[in-house]
Amino acid sequence: MTRIQDSHWLWIALALAALVLLFPIVARGDGPEAPLPVIRLLDRCYANSGEAVTATGDFLDRRSAMALTLVNGSQEVTATIIRQSATQLVFQVPEAAPLGRYQLRILTGGLKPRLVDQPVFLLIARPAQ
Repeated sequence: MTRIQDSHWLWIALALAALVLLFPIVARGDGPEAPLPVIRLLDRCYANSGEAVTATGDFLDRRSAMALTLVNGSQEVTATIIRQSATQLVFQVPEAAPLGRYQLRILTGGLKPRLVDQPVFLLIARPAQ
């Protein structure tokens, strides 16, 4: 073989090695194209402390939605997730949540977890009795 043909084989071998090393990263699906969880609807617009609320939306399974937080300005209260599926997430309003209007925020799963504010609000009407 000539010297030019040897360098072609070297470039082909390097390209194949790069593909083999990068394939698991691309195939995992946790890249920027991975879908974000979204809550479109709550079963009610207000709840008392300690009550369960059902949220309906897309990509709400355990892999996409790791945790749920209720946010009211600078106050943040972590809700307890009772059940979840791809389209529904049932959570309990924390007993310690003060009265007020809260936006829901989801912590995503995957390689790069993110906090995603949801376009829905929940009014905590009165404390548990």
